[in-house]
Amino acid sequence: MRGLFLISVFVMSCATAFRIKHSHRSGQVGNATAVVDSTAPCKSNLVQRRREAGNNMCSCRRRSGPSVTGLYTCRGNTLAFPGPSPSPSPPSRRRRSTGGGGSKGSKLTIVSYNLMSWCTQSKCGARRMRTIVNGIKRYRPAVLGTQEHDDGGYSHVRRSLKPTGLSHRGAGTYYDAGAVSPVGGLQEKKIYYSSKYNQHRRVSGQIYKIKGCSGSKCEFAFFNTHWDHSGHSEQANKVIDFMKQLSKGRPMVLTGDFNVWGSKWPIDRIKDKLNMREASDPHRSSWCTGGKVDFILASRKGWAASGAVTDSNNCDTGCGGHTCSKASDHKLLKADLKRT
Repeated sequence: MRGLFLISVFVMSCATAFRIKHSHRSGQVGNATAVVDSTAPCKSNLVQRRREAGNNMCSCRRRSGPSVTGLYTCRGNTLAFPGPSPSPSPPSRRRRSTGGGGSKGSKLTIVSYNLMSWCTQSKCGARRMRTIVNGIKRYRPAVLGTQEHDDGGYSHVRRSLKPTGLSHRGAGTYYDAGAVSPVGGLQEKKIYYSSKYNQHRRVSGQIYKIKGCSGSKCEFAFFNTHWDHSGHSEQANKVIDFMKQLSKGRPMVLTGDFNVWGSKWPIDRIKDKLNMREASDPHRSSWCTGGKVDFILASRKGWAASGAVTDSNNCDTGCGGHTCSKASDHKLLKADLKRT
């Protein structure tokens, strides 16, 4: 009997020691539950959690996301936060769908911008191009049509526009791969020869399909152009023929700098012949110091236009050291288009 009593005492002593040892780790003393000591929190990329074994003890596991602020501890079966509440996880760094892309009925943002790259790229260490890029990023376009893209060196300008997150398609056009996808190749046509600038004026065209869209109304034709100061009738007629040929009945979008400083009859001709309307703001000038020469046109059938913006984006017609914080001599045009 004495031997059995000693064995019992020994077992009870070991059990008590085990409970004391582990109650210190778990924050439990007797029947009372206390918050685990937060003076030894996990590393910055770890959080504390209750073990699944159900013993009210906390352990560390590696987080799959970014680190959080505040000290995680356990109170009973739940996590407690004696420090500041955890900050929300930052947004994903994966490029977002800038134009809203997606199913039929969603909006696509279109931007037209004359880059003035002969100055903005070539002067001030391309600092003016950075201001232009910030303006473009502000509107997250699904498709971007630029003019005067190659005047500052085509490859140099393309590198300067890389921070927009847009994919280069060619002929001064860019698109958001999360919003639309090209169908077939980009096509381009000469529409006029400028003896003043010793260069051909062109119009480019590309068919796009809206990402996530199903059915027969998911494709549209996008066109971009930069006209000369003269020969507007010839340029208008060639643009009309090119757009009819490539679009094949799809809804159309046309962006460009048309250099129509006087009468807008060439724009009206395009509207009438192709059943289009202006999607950009018709009441705002697009040249820094006044005058409207830039337009975004969209088919009347197949598009509902809204959200027109004419953004000066620090525009300046000068070119020199005192203008290094400025952008282009043209304003940025933006419009939202919704498939109908």
